[in-house]
Amino acid sequence: MVLSRSTLRIYDTVTSEPMFITFMLVFFFAAADYLNGTSRRALWLMIIMAALASLQRYLGVILIGILGLLILYRQGWRAIGQAFFSTALAFLPIGLWVFLHNYLRYNMLFGPRVLSQFFPLENI
Repeated sequence: MVLSRSTLRIYDTVTSEPMFITFMLVFFFAAADYLNGTSRRALWLMIIMAALASLQRYLGVILIGILGLLILYRQGWRAIGQAFFSTALAFLPIGLWVFLHNYLRYNMLFGPRVLSQFFPLENI
């Protein structure tokens, strides 16, 4: 049971979780640094971590939205151009991946959808 095909597939998807969590933590530490000072380094670190987190898990795009909101929170609406540029820059890697890898290859934005390869009783 521990070495069944379905269990090994689950282990395979779980192994990337620590990296995603690390990207999130570094993003939030950089966000705290950005909100407490005028660090351009912290802004760039947030952009890079949001981009990497979104490449690791599609859920990481939430960090890109948070990035834009943090810029607007700290600098106000006068920085809407900077917020747009920063979020667009962070969206660039995942946008390229979705288009070049998924759409051109499978004609679907988020990759192919197939029925489960495992019979439900195999998971018991």
